[in-house]
Amino acid sequence: MKNKAIFIIVASILFTFITANMVFAQFAGGAPGPGDIYKEFTFNHNSNNWRVTDPNATNSGAAPYLPNPILRLGIDDLQGAIHAEIVIDFWTGHVGTINKKFRFNGKPWITIPELHTLGPCPSPGNMYMQQVNHLIDVPLSHLNTGINTFEGTSGANAWGWGQWGWYGVVVRVYYGPGKSHASGQITSHSSNSTISDNPTIAVATLGSVSRVDCLAYFDDYDTDGDGNYLDFHRNYHKGSWSEQIGIKNHVGTDTSAPYQITWNTQWVPDQVPGRIKLIARIRDNNGYWFVTNAVNNLTLQRTTSSVKIYKATGVPKEFWVRAGRVKSCTVSIPTLSGATAALMKVASWNGNDGSEDFYSKVNNWTMPKYGANHFYSYDQITVPVSALRTGSNIFQIGSTTLHHGIEIMWPGPSILVRYGSALPAPPAPPGTAPTITQQPSNVTVSVGQTATFSVTATGTPPLSYQWEKNWVNISGATGPLYTTPPVSLSDDEATFYCNVSNLYETVTSNDATLTVEAAPLPSPSPTPPPSPTPPPSPTGNITVNPSFEDGTSPWRFYTNGNGNFVVTAPGHESSNAACITTVTGGTNVQLHQYDLPLKSNTDYQLRFSAKSNTGHDMTVSIIKNGPPYTNYGIGSHSVNLTTSWNTFTIDFTTPAFGDPVDDARLMFWFADDATSGDEHWIDNVVLTSGDSSPPPPPPPPSPTENITVNPSFEDGASSWNFYTNGEGDFVVTAPGHESSNAACITMVTGGTNVQLYQYGLSLKPNTDHQLRFSAKSNTGNDMTVSIFKHGPPYTNYGVGSHNVDLTTSWNTFTIDFTTPDFGDPVDDARLMFWFAGDASPGDQHWIDNVVIFEAD
Repeated sequence: MKNKAIFIIVASILFTFITANMVFAQFAGGAPGPGDIYKEFTFNHNSNNWRVTDPNATNSGAAPYLPNPILRLGIDDLQGAIHAEIVIDFWTGHVGTINKKFRFNGKPWITIPELHTLGPCPSPGNMYMQQVNHLIDVPLSHLNTGINTFEGTSGANAWGWGQWGWYGVVVRVYYGPGKSHASGQITSHSSNSTISDNPTIAVATLGSVSRVDCLAYFDDYDTDGDGNYLDFHRNYHKGSWSEQIGIKNHVGTDTSAPYQITWNTQWVPDQVPGRIKLIARIRDNNGYWFVTNAVNNLTLQRTTSSVKIYKATGVPKEFWVRAGRVKSCTVSIPTLSGATAALMKVASWNGNDGSEDFYSKVNNWTMPKYGANHFYSYDQITVPVSALRTGSNIFQIGSTTLHHGIEIMWPGPSILVRYGSALPAPPAPPGTAPTITQQPSNVTVSVGQTATFSVTATGTPPLSYQWEKNWVNISGATGPLYTTPPVSLSDDEATFYCNVSNLYETVTSNDATLTVEAAPLPSPSPTPPPSPTPPPSPTGNITVNPSFEDGTSPWRFYTNGNGNFVVTAPGHESSNAACITTVTGGTNVQLHQYDLPLKSNTDYQLRFSAKSNTGHDMTVSIIKNGPPYTNYGIGSHSVNLTTSWNTFTIDFTTPAFGDPVDDARLMFWFADDATSGDEHWIDNVVLTSGDSSPPPPPPPPSPTENITVNPSFEDGASSWNFYTNGEGDFVVTAPGHESSNAACITMVTGGTNVQLYQYGLSLKPNTDHQLRFSAKSNTGNDMTVSIFKHGPPYTNYGVGSHNVDLTTSWNTFTIDFTTPDFGDPVDDARLMFWFAGDASPGDQHWIDNVVIFEAD
């Protein structure tokens, strides 16, 4: 442990100086080790998102796979983390592909090493067929608690279509000794002892334990694909899309006490005396693993038989055949005297597509079909001893298909030969893996309704279930049926599926898609906004060029990625606005203005308007312009943006820093939220103190122009109606937002129909209108707003289930719309604020200054 601690310290120092594209890699046999405490977080790719393609590919066949998908993986605990790494179920892809990389959360790219740098593969490694379990360090600074995005990229190959693939990943996060965990030790064998065939390994545990795995270090076929035969044997290769990525081909697993695992050594080769090591890993009920001390220097003793492994030589580059080609390698067997049985171990891709177009042979013996259809497979095939020769044995594959033939994965096949008496196999576990007999079906519901998905499976009980939405576990969804909460339009096209597990395996159901309809309201066609009107000139504003009417000065933009800042037209109620474009992400991306004067211990208000093309957020801060970057009242305040203009107001008080300062920086920060292609717009940035006149809000239309009645709730609840089929209430509270009163809707229990509305409103056909209101909620949960015919058939009059992205602070929302051409003017319009799809028990929503008027 002392050496390991020194390594961690040195590695931490090195990380200080490493900025990008550095590789720290070994394969799955290299870690974890005795005493480690860690947790695993997995992502399973599907047939739509597993390929990674060169963004600059010139071959026309690459186009359907671009752009490369951005994926999401949840990590629930980084508290006390000391190290992280990723295991990749990696497919070599197109021969010759270079510069294979991945990254998390837009951080620097991490290179995936080539095969020849990590094992005994001849150079260059990218020319060999391979399915490898890469184990690569990931800096903790690249990871977040919660949802993490990750993605791959690729370089080129010789024929213009660089491409590789990943079937699944496991992210391991390691923790210090203070992390709560179960523990234990191997008790059935001690170091420097002898074991016989098919030994039973007992593990004593302490704490709440859900699973124990046992692993052994010995010389055998290389299942993890790096070409290293002497290793702790296990691998993480999926054999189908439905299979979950996880440990395989290790000694064994037990999930109930007393923890005893029988190691099937029937085809384990003879070992050098004292070579074998054993470790166990123990998982507690919270998912944290602990690795026991190793049992070292074990000797496998056999008295009546011997098993030898003979490894392939002359493995060709591109061990892949099609269109009449034949390729081969050699396995040399020095003697067959006394041989009683033989077995081939081999890994392949697309070994069996169900056709008769390709074959495998050992010498003149044609092997039975093995492998999977367009997928990885590791197989053990019985070989008649009579098919073998003393000396060179030729393993050959051939194909007549014009499509994708069979691939043999590095390091090629091995043939094992038993000499002497056959060993009895250990008893097979008395059970079967889960089989899904009824897949989940697609579901279509309307906003506010719930959706139910179901799966039916058979297999040895107990069966456990875990539903996922968009590849993230759903908390508490652990049965064969799952019913969603009331849905909103943001749930449309969400993907649901279920993982079904027992002691023997985990299988995954087919995907089911949720379709959410905005019934009874159809979505309106988007219409261009009316011409903006300039806002009034603010009084006492501390910022300079708040509406970007003078171009970019004195605003400054910085990124350590790639992006730009320009002034565009129109703005929000002004001529211009700032537009910040992210080309590639960076760790420091900001728009700022500095040397602003502030007084000590004084109330201020910051107001600005903003939006983004993706709805991705940003943060805003007011800090000292230089070190130590003292917080002057606003520290990384999250701004919850939508794709429409919203106005944000932040009230704050400066700290008691003594004399007035003139070194404040107002900073909009994008690095934590923006991704490639994002555009953020900002306008009307006004900072005023409590002893100056704040800038007035845009003037509302006069009462004669406003179509709504009692817009600011100054007459109480008059003309407004509230309905819920759950339990809740509507009251008028004080103060409002820039008025005396506001509506307050409180959700006591949920319902599928919860709305505040006003009806009997008059609208003209084919006319531009603007709806404006202010709103907030105590939790930041959203609502929607609609304008439609008050009675059946609930015709959309221009605003159909428009999502309102609320925060816990007052914001003003503006929606421009055009009424349809319904003929004569109508007086049966309903303006409806809808809460059922988003609100939860205990939520409160406030609404004020609700104005509808015809746009000029």
